[in-house]
Amino acid sequence: ADPRAFYGERVCLRAFHGRYVDVRGACVMAGWSDKGAWQQITLRPVGPDGAPGAGDKEVRHEDAVYLQGHNGRYLSVGEGRVLETVQLPGPPRGGPPAERQS
Repeated sequence: ADPRAFYGERVCLRAFHGRYVDVRGACVMAGWSDKGAWQQITLRPVGPDGAPGAGDKEVRHEDAVYLQGHNGRYLSVGEGRVLETVQLPGPPRGGPPAERQS
């Protein structure tokens, strides 16, 4: 298997306890040991204006990456953990959801 990841690619993220991260509406959990539609996360590049971009280039070390759930919402981080998903109508305040702190 190719160890590289590319923008636009769907991946499944496994938590430390072996379950996969899943998106249910606005909630983010890791409750299932199998991979299905709810567990698919799409890698999105951060565009020059801070909004999600498009592209199929390889994800590189130190790239800022948006993580988009199967429902089009983006994972949001705060208090040191993934809290929920958010809609991004335009450039987000405070940086990409995966880096934003509350």
